[in-house]
Amino acid sequence: MSNRPLKLGGMKPKGSGLPNSRQELKARLGAHIPVGGPQKRTLLTAQPPSNVGKRPKLDFKSGGLSMPSSSNSLSIAGGSNVGSKCLLEVDLNAWREYSSGTEVNPKTFDVLFTAAKETNKQHKMARMVCAVFKEQLMIEDASEMNMELLNQVIKVTFEEDQLLKNNNQLLKDQFVSVLNAAIAQQNVSWPLVILNLAINDSLGARNWVDRADTQSILVQIVSSFFGTLNFPSEQASSACELPYVSREVFNGTSKFNKPAEEIDTALKYIIDFFEKQIRIDANVSKNLLKTLAICSANPKIRCLCAQKLDAWLQNGKLQNYAKELLLYIASNTRDCSSDANLEVLLCLVRLRGLRSKQILHVFTVAMKDLLCECPGSLPVLTNLIMDNEFSPNKFQHNMSILQLLFNHNFIESSDLVSKILIKRIENADNVKGVRLFLKDFVRSIGVRADFSFSALARAMFASFRKASQHIPRQLQDQFFRCCVDVCSILPFVGITTGLKESVTNANRKLNPAMPCHQRK
Repeated sequence: MSNRPLKLGGMKPKGSGLPNSRQELKARLGAHIPVGGPQKRTLLTAQPPSNVGKRPKLDFKSGGLSMPSSSNSLSIAGGSNVGSKCLLEVDLNAWREYSSGTEVNPKTFDVLFTAAKETNKQHKMARMVCAVFKEQLMIEDASEMNMELLNQVIKVTFEEDQLLKNNNQLLKDQFVSVLNAAIAQQNVSWPLVILNLAINDSLGARNWVDRADTQSILVQIVSSFFGTLNFPSEQASSACELPYVSREVFNGTSKFNKPAEEIDTALKYIIDFFEKQIRIDANVSKNLLKTLAICSANPKIRCLCAQKLDAWLQNGKLQNYAKELLLYIASNTRDCSSDANLEVLLCLVRLRGLRSKQILHVFTVAMKDLLCECPGSLPVLTNLIMDNEFSPNKFQHNMSILQLLFNHNFIESSDLVSKILIKRIENADNVKGVRLFLKDFVRSIGVRADFSFSALARAMFASFRKASQHIPRQLQDQFFRCCVDVCSILPFVGITTGLKESVTNANRKLNPAMPCHQRK
């Protein structure tokens, strides 16, 4: 028997070529579904049970949350109503024979399935799954589908590898299609177990979240619970050589029909769950970083990610996924008013992994996106950099980030830096430190001809005129001398930089073979 997963043609939309007879169905599926009279049942799995250890899973029960009922659920607005016709049309004759006599109940399904699993009754497990599938497919209106039961079935189908391998690729494909069709309707309620399913599958085998037909539903789920998720732009992903998946931002109206206290409790439990996983290095995997990325609309989750991002960027196995997570963090930081977002910005500017040119490039792309989309981020970042620059423990890449800020908006950055420098030289003891800062800043800029030192000097004198109005008259002369002392070096620095560039170019023309260190 071939190891290639068999594709079932039985579940298709109406008018798409269903099998006309059971003989045709038999020809498609081989001998795995009995046709005709009583035959020996063939086990739906061709693989032995797997004893591979499982990753920690998100479970609302363990967090003190009861499984939500249909009356306490998330309602989604938008979309189109389902007509009276069947959602899907499937030839279930063979399935009826296999699962005949098997009844399922949402309240007892989990217990009975677990008992069958513990006693290794794989036939019974498969019959229960088929019975649920058959029952749900016969429902004409998707809004009447039992979401609790569907969630339980798709959960065990994902967790039990033996139900998904080889000829049972059918189960995974069709159950996912039914679940997606059900939760996408406007009048279908979303219980919290759907979020549970999305996070667990994203952390695990990703049988559901990576499917193309699930992408829009996944965006709705995470945006409804964590806040509107903004995706990195195609230009940003391409510039960083990272995969780009086109997704539309969810603009619908979603609400949970649960009290705010219960929603807050669920959110707190999920954040605690992520925090525990992050603390244990052995639990940090590429799937965890992917999951954190789609949940990054929440400021607390962004803050958790930003605090550990430096270590992940320097991990060879996780680096590409950490780069993508960095883009998600920048794309979803849209305000600087909260303490969590301020912590995110602080973590970003003190990244040590920026020593790598690849990481520095991704960081530059991410910061450009953040500066464009987050109002007020430029003053906050400028203050963070300047405050740290005059502190004992300087960040390693202050000057590189400061250049990025000047490139984004030279006029505003000049004004902000000038105000900070003028504020410092109100105390004459700080003049030396300001001069050293300007020298380091000029040294980091190098021979860039597009940087206007004269414009920076004008901005400093403008700030001086405003600041001098609030300084006692007896101190104004001293303040003026300090300001002139600092600003006077800027034109000379500009001349020196231009002269250095001219001399270098002249030497290069006279003797191209001369080593750089011998040119004067």
